[in-house]
Amino acid sequence: MGLYNNYYFFCKSIPLSGIFIHLNLYNIMKRTIKTIFLALCYSAVTNGQTSTPIHLPAIFSDHMVLQQKSTVSIWGWGEASTTVKLVGSWMPNDTISTSVDDCGRWRTKIPTCGHGGPYTLQIFTDNRKENKIILKDILLGEVWLCSGQSNMEWSPNNGIHNRQEEIDNANHPHIRFFSLSKQGSKSPQEDCYAQWEQCTPEIMQKRSAIAYFFGKRLQQKLNVPIGLIVSAWGGTPAEVWTPKDTVINNKVIAEAVINKPYPWWPVTPGVLYNSMIHPLMPYDIAGAIWYQGESNVGKEKTYVERLRIMAELWRKEWGKGELPFYLVEIAPYDYGEGISGALLREAQFQASSLIPNSGMVCTNDLVYAYEKSQIHPCQKEEVGKRLAYLALNKT
Repeated sequence: MGLYNNYYFFCKSIPLSGIFIHLNLYNIMKRTIKTIFLALCYSAVTNGQTSTPIHLPAIFSDHMVLQQKSTVSIWGWGEASTTVKLVGSWMPNDTISTSVDDCGRWRTKIPTCGHGGPYTLQIFTDNRKENKIILKDILLGEVWLCSGQSNMEWSPNNGIHNRQEEIDNANHPHIRFFSLSKQGSKSPQEDCYAQWEQCTPEIMQKRSAIAYFFGKRLQQKLNVPIGLIVSAWGGTPAEVWTPKDTVINNKVIAEAVINKPYPWWPVTPGVLYNSMIHPLMPYDIAGAIWYQGESNVGKEKTYVERLRIMAELWRKEWGKGELPFYLVEIAPYDYGEGISGALLREAQFQASSLIPNSGMVCTNDLVYAYEKSQIHPCQKEEVGKRLAYLALNKT
């Protein structure tokens, strides 16, 4: 506007006979500046300053493990109506293309070969050369979900035999952890808080001990990379890991949910499924191991149905009807409910028999005499090994 005003005062200073000529010049100049301004705005948009860059959920990052010999799902967000392309260095001559939908989401699948790595994965668009993501140090191997409550969550720092020796020797670059932060949500989430980490002594001592020993034995026997997705929260009942609608619409389960709130963990149906399971789907996995049940002692009559419904729903959402599902028997601890602990263990066994492609490892013999009053037995290594042998035998 300063330029217009200066020119206006200049016009006032000229003879009246030339005023119309200069007013025409003023209007031409005004239109020209407006055209230049709009062109600059358009240039800014087309140069990507206001466009949506490609971005990915946390599950896709450097150091990740993808399921080998499969067709794995990859998804994320970007500019609506653009084309996203993917190239994995394990198959450099194959380019996978997909379109970003009208909500800015995209999802596709990419084939993986046999185990190996490290590889890279390039994700980019045609409309902007600089709009590219390159994920590095990717391994192809076996990926397992490790879920449940405190016995699955607890790290070696909470007590295992030969603790320091195990920690000092935990340099396993082909074992990777993706450990979700403990956070609930009232609605299904599309992302979570976690990152892929190589197994080092520093990382191992902070992560799930059972997941570590499970992965370590699989890696030793199969000689392939192992990805361990750890989604666990101590004290939580099974219903928080199942969608709320599935729980409340099942009369048997709905009448037996825990109504007493706790300050240390959630008990509301579905809240951990929403934030610690749903964001992982449908990341391709080989199977799931499950160590939970202590918080459902006293509700053993409905536990079989709870576990069956949960496993069935997980399989449906992951698109794998026979996804392996292996569980751990709870410790022979005095839960203060008479024989309810034994009845819950019986329910676990019944569930493992009822759920297809399932199984259970026993822990009754893994508790030392001085641990009879311990709900968290120390022999996490043996539990992890037994789960690994079960997986090796059946999967």
